[in-house]
Amino acid sequence: GHGGFGEGFRAVDRTATPPLYVAAKRSRRAADMEMLRKEARALDLVAGHPFIIELLDFIETPGGQTFLFLEFCGGGDLFDRAFVETAPDKRLSERAARPIVRRIAEALRHCLSR
Repeated sequence: GHGGFGEGFRAVDRTATPPLYVAAKRSRRAADMEMLRKEARALDLVAGHPFIIELLDFIETPGGQTFLFLEFCGGGDLFDRAFVETAPDKRLSERAARPIVRRIAEALRHCLSR
């Protein structure tokens, strides 16, 4: 699919044992490529926390493409889980939200400590 600054897709590294599923982002536009570079630098700075997605590789090709390879996290995004997939009268409960918010806070604490 298309995101804020590039094209995103799922990929499989079949050379890895076991095969590694990754999310990849690709861009050719200069402004988008710079955003991918910034994302890679930011992920590199905060690497090593279990609740922060792992940057696996960052590649810039001689042909002018930029690729960002990330750990694949299935299950959709938080917004969809909290608001879209639930009926309007059945939003994500406080009990269900508590561990999610705790993980976000722990990841944020890690980022701010860097």
